[in-house]
Amino acid sequence: MKKILFLFLATMCCTTYAQVIHDPIKDGARTGRAYLKWELDIKHDGINDVLVTEKPTQEELKEKKDEEGVIFNPNYLSFAVYLGLGKSGNYTSDGGILVDISQCYVGYVEEVKQYGIVTVEEREVTAPSGKGRPVPMKQVYCYTVQGGHMKRTDLTPLFGIDEKNPTCDKYLSESKRTKVQLQEVTP
Repeated sequence: MKKILFLFLATMCCTTYAQVIHDPIKDGARTGRAYLKWELDIKHDGINDVLVTEKPTQEELKEKKDEEGVIFNPNYLSFAVYLGLGKSGNYTSDGGILVDISQCYVGYVEEVKQYGIVTVEEREVTAPSGKGRPVPMKQVYCYTVQGGHMKRTDLTPLFGIDEKNPTCDKYLSESKRTKVQLQEVTP
């Protein structure tokens, strides 16, 4: 019985209390790298959250472009997420998300009835048969905070890159987009 109680308490401690982080930049920083930081209020609760990504070097950008070919988008960034914990200035880490900073919206997302980040992914899709040329497609999705974690929800199915899409227009038209201000920082 003592063993079962110990395992229960150990599990509760590990799952209930996430690691508190005081400085998102220093948390996973590598020496000699510059980082890009985006401060925003994802949940619209008055508490800033921080998204951090390594600033790519010119060599990395060239290598990525060579690998990906036609649809390479240097604005499509992979961010580590640090959710704000009240007014303490501390954060908890919650993995990563992908955001096209040139095509995103931060605010209320009607389809999920929450505040979050709406963005779009563009990629080439090949027919399930594997035959034919890859076709450029898009998909609109959002990230929301669910129980202290980021959740991705697809808002549209895949659609053609030149097709009109009401959800895309609703959040990502030029007048609705959030103008992202990234701050370059070096630990």
